Amino acid sequence: MPLLGKRFGVFKELHLAVRREIMANRFNPLYALVFLTYRCTSSCGCCNIWKRNSENKSNEMGIQEWMVVIDRLHNSGVRGIEIFGGDALLRKDIIFDLIDYCRLKGIETFLPTNSNLIDEDTARRLVEGGLTAFYFSLDGTKEVHDAIRGLKGSYDRVVKAVAEVAKFRKNGFRPEIVINTTVSRLNYKLIPEFLEKITFLPIDAVEFGYVSEVPKNAVRNSTVNGISSDPYFVSTDGESHLLSEGEALELYKIVREVQKSRNRYPYRLLMDNLLVLSAREFEKGEFPPVRCLRAAIEPTITPYGDTLPCPFFSEYSLGNLYNNKLETIWGNKPHREFVRVQREKKIDICRYCNTLLFKKGLRLTLKNHLKQWFA
Repeated sequence: MPLLGKRFGVFKELHLAVRREIMANRFNPLYALVFLTYRCTSSCGCCNIWKRNSENKSNEMGIQEWMVVIDRLHNSGVRGIEIFGGDALLRKDIIFDLIDYCRLKGIETFLPTNSNLIDEDTARRLVEGGLTAFYFSLDGTKEVHDAIRGLKGSYDRVVKAVAEVAKFRKNGFRPEIVINTTVSRLNYKLIPEFLEKITFLPIDAVEFGYVSEVPKNAVRNSTVNGISSDPYFVSTDGESHLLSEGEALELYKIVREVQKSRNRYPYRLLMDNLLVLSAREFEKGEFPPVRCLRAAIEPTITPYGDTLPCPFFSEYSLGNLYNNKLETIWGNKPHREFVRVQREKKIDICRYCNTLLFKKGLRLTLKNHLKQWFA
């Protein structure tokens, strides 16, 4: 990228970081995380969503209810929505209409997917509906990815899904296709090999993040107003997937070397969320001790319409967005109490949560660029 382009990118990111800080202080929402369902089609060893009770399937909102929710998010200033699950494509009864409605409202939509339910028709309808970006989960070479996802053939389904989406893209760039890779003990050594093996894919970027693994004692110690946390980033196979001290140092070296050679790949290489971590943080599974902005700028909406300040407190409802305007919910007394406790670092699970890296404030943004410049 030309020097002028790099400088523009830095200034843009710094501008966004400052805006997030300001909006967080005002409790103004910028984004939303919406769960269409908690049901899932994978059995990942680093996540427990697929083990959760799915008896509330009949209570999941339909498209008419979701349209009311989207209207209320839009009226409050939300212009970007991540459509989440479980596996959001288990809701094919509503997801296409939902994306199309968001497009008409001027809201960008982002879909993380394990690709299990993407066929040719699904890819076409998602692309034509106006989805802004796909985030395909791919955690390594074929054997390793299938083992991590607990589902044989998962790697091949991702590769096929990427090809299907690319086939329908308009002008070859919309929606953006991003590979999301979660780094852990199970795959860190394979990063260089993995990057070489996916150069044939018609993708725009590969984004890395470190595994989030919340200890049981941290879960027990994290309550707000008597309501307990229930993070889904926990080990479900009885093993820790964090790196040892020696492995952490090895990963740190790998990240540095790959970062230096990033221009050799035919896609953008996004290693920001690894570069901001130290070798000790890799080992401990802890993340930078900065305040999380998401609780003040990104409402989480459950499949039933409840509005949460954090997806890892599924019972901490500020109110139901189908029944109430967001202005009466977001920034209310229970919400401000939650954010106060969080900013005072009294929620133990926050130390082990990687989501704060995806809506960075000014401090982390500056740290990231300094790491890149001196890598």
